[in-house]
Amino acid sequence: MIRHLSLSLILSICCSAALYGSVDYVDLFSDHRAGDIGDVLTVIISESASGSNIARTTLKKKDKLGVDVSGSSWFAFLPRMGASGDINNEHKADGNAQRSNSLNGLISVQVVALEPDGRLTIEGTRTISIDGETQILSLNGTIRREDIRFDNSIYSHQIVNARITYTGQGDLRQTQRPSLVNRIFGWIF
Repeated sequence: MIRHLSLSLILSICCSAALYGSVDYVDLFSDHRAGDIGDVLTVIISESASGSNIARTTLKKKDKLGVDVSGSSWFAFLPRMGASGDINNEHKADGNAQRSNSLNGLISVQVVALEPDGRLTIEGTRTISIDGETQILSLNGTIRREDIRFDNSIYSHQIVNARITYTGQGDLRQTQRPSLVNRIFGWIF
């Protein structure tokens, strides 16, 4: 009986090592996070930027000029002459510029390189075409493994050297662009 128990114990240890030591083993209680080339993760894009610039200039200049020549000993032969004048110059300028942009969305990216320090280089592109309008969202940058969330996602503000571009092509974009004549007049004037 003891021999039988010890044999079954040895067999269970050998079999469990063979089962759980394999490459295909997936732990039911851990999450798979991106960490190898080719792994995919989701970037939660939530970017906003705003800025304003206010400039005010006020210049005032006032000059007074006066000349008086009267008949004194040296200029007795000249009639009394004089001239005076005021020069006023005033300039006021106000300028105000405000800009606000925001971009929100999700994009799946792929790990394309592993840095020597353990960081991951990611990149991805998403193209959407609807009714002749094409919108292209692309993203690349570098992330740290520890910033990857439990659901294999990362926020865009955690990406180092992030480059996020959002462009559009189609009829709507062409309609919003000023005509050639307007651009020429804007350039001249």
